[in-house]
Amino acid sequence: CNLVFVRYAGTGFDVSCLLKKNCCRRSFGYEAETSVCINSDHNRDDQIALLLSNEDVYDPALGIDDGYTFYIQERRSRRRAGYISLRLGESPQLYYLGHIGYRIEEPFRGHGYAACACQLLIPFMRQLNLSSVCITADPDNTPSRKTCEHLGCVLESIVPVPQSFRYICSGSTHKCRYILLLDETA
Repeated sequence: CNLVFVRYAGTGFDVSCLLKKNCCRRSFGYEAETSVCINSDHNRDDQIALLLSNEDVYDPALGIDDGYTFYIQERRSRRRAGYISLRLGESPQLYYLGHIGYRIEEPFRGHGYAACACQLLIPFMRQLNLSSVCITADPDNTPSRKTCEHLGCVLESIVPVPQSFRYICSGSTHKCRYILLLDETA
């Protein structure tokens, strides 16, 4: 997946602006007007856009210091295909939730949109000086596990989810912890 363009309501906003708190959507309260568009070299049906959501990812109770949620939009149909969130921070809760979470709606599954959205976020995560992130999946969620494998993630472990954290994991009893290495030499 290749980065095509980034814009914010036609104002010349670029992805580096996301790194500056004084330019962040939270500071100005802008609606989801930021577009990060990618183009897959393999199949034109895999073209998606990421639209920066105005949803607040910050949640100190979950140990999420900051983060970003993007709506995944199929460029061809301009329909919302799902979302991807990048959660920043470290906590016992994030150990089970992961730093990246995504959901692809039923009619859009099977096109590689989750993997493509994750790939688009890699340069941004590198700009944030992250060396690795964790993506978790339920052991029986084969499509999500295949997404992690396609991204080159390493399966660190399959861990039981303590009863006290199951509410944040939609009732899951176990999680596969995949590590995505962001070092360019990895």
